Amino acid sequence: MANSSSGMAVNDECKLRFLELKTKRNYRFIVFRIEEKIQQVMVEKLGKPGENYDDFTASLPADECRYAVYDLDFTTEENCQKSKIFFFAWSPDTSRVRSKMLYASSKDRFKRELDGIQVELQATDPSEMSMDIGRLLPHGYSQPKHTANLNDFLSGPSCDAVKAIVWYSQECPTKDYRTCAVIQVSWL
Repeated sequence: MANSSSGMAVNDECKLRFLELKTKRNYRFIVFRIEEKIQQVMVEKLGKPGENYDDFTASLPADECRYAVYDLDFTTEENCQKSKIFFFAWSPDTSRVRSKMLYASSKDRFKRELDGIQVELQATDPSEMSMDIGRLLPHGYSQPKHTANLNDFLSGPSCDAVKAIVWYSQECPTKDYRTCAVIQVSWL
């Protein structure tokens, strides 16, 4: 079925592979691309369970948009093993404007097809994909919560409705605003 706003259909393999990632944990990540000629979202790459986050980020093209999901394992302060499924909207600054618009207009419908996504990230630069993302500002907090990495934040108290912002633009620690950016993290 095509998306009425963008004309994009979602290939059944996308839903099937995502279900396998979520329930059977057959994959660590999945990278999706929009095949413009047939107006359909397709699976581009399946990350094996043994692959890591560096393998995932290396599989995203430097100058083309993609969607991706990543199954992140982490340990809580109570020493409990947990995982969260991240959805990434990868839209590098160097990609074509038409491609950015197409991916942006199709994102919400595509996400709805993937039931079980817990966190959404939008990134335009590899530095925004770093697991050492620095400051997080949970919704309702007046001061940023400092964390060593994303795993620390995920293991802290979180409810399903919490929204957070990765806060680089206002208080960039390096004062190099070319590498600092704003990413929105939505807890679903």
